[in-house]
Amino acid sequence: MISTGWGLLLLSLVVTTGGPAVALERGPHRVGVIRDARIPESSALVYSTQHPGMVYTINDSGHDAIVFTVEVASGRVRGTTTLAGVDATDTEALAIGPDDRLYVGDIGDNEGNREATALYALAQPGRTDSMVRPTTYPVRYSDGPHDAEALVAVPGTSRLAIVTKGLFSGAVYLLPSDLSPDGANVAKQVAGVTVPGLVTDAGVLRRAVLLRTYTDAVVYRMPEWRRVAIIPLPRQRQGESLAVHGSTLLVGTEGLPSPLIELPLPRSVRERLRFPPASARTPSPTPSPTADLTTGAGSGANESDLDWPAWAVGVSTLVLGGAWLLLRRSQRNRSTT
Repeated sequence: MISTGWGLLLLSLVVTTGGPAVALERGPHRVGVIRDARIPESSALVYSTQHPGMVYTINDSGHDAIVFTVEVASGRVRGTTTLAGVDATDTEALAIGPDDRLYVGDIGDNEGNREATALYALAQPGRTDSMVRPTTYPVRYSDGPHDAEALVAVPGTSRLAIVTKGLFSGAVYLLPSDLSPDGANVAKQVAGVTVPGLVTDAGVLRRAVLLRTYTDAVVYRMPEWRRVAIIPLPRQRQGESLAVHGSTLLVGTEGLPSPLIELPLPRSVRERLRFPPASARTPSPTPSPTADLTTGAGSGANESDLDWPAWAVGVSTLVLGGAWLLLRRSQRNRSTT
């Protein structure tokens, strides 16, 4: 974790590129605040589909594997679920799977040396304190270790995907449709799909996947993984988490107190996610990373309007690299204390 705000402020200049951000119809607003001393490093958020008004969160490396059931309206912990029989290394991600179970992603790998990671699946916790023995699914990547902090239940499928956390970009790795607890489940990269650098969490809509960075939420229309929008997020100490409910986003941060901030999915984004009738659909090319993907129709922008000059790219690279090194160093120091 960066102890001062300037590092993440620098990140905000360069962590997500690819066009101007959409304007929000109304400002973000705080709904609850997590103040519980047991959650110093909330690393993920996901709404419960069985307990209205509740989200799940979990600490990352250096803490016991405990899922916290948190009331959104207040930020108060209403239940805890300790994962028994697991030797968790770095629990960074949560997702509600296609089977309606909660999946905990033990997929963090700051040093890039974990040959095998794991997912832990359990029934969605409620408002009680309990201990459960989850089903453990070993995971490895087809091309070697990767650091990752985002787990996605891919809309319209029965599969989960892991989004890696690279410096300048990441990748999407699809898991088998039938996970096995008895052997390594190989995650294979989805060809032709690139995602921003420093992805820290993810959320899903019926027709979209949202990937969170420290500063933005990047929206991908499914099933083609086509980037359609970049939504600026409220500035936070170390914003890491994202949950989606209906057309509302919920974002959180590591550290205490941890405000839970709601913001609406912009109307322009909702419109871009409405599919035309099947007979009217025509294939469209993958948009340029610098194309105008986020402003409304009639903006008049084109690629030449939005290209960054070479000097800006160079400066951005230096700034982002320095901030990334600070992040990695602080994470290593934290893991050894």
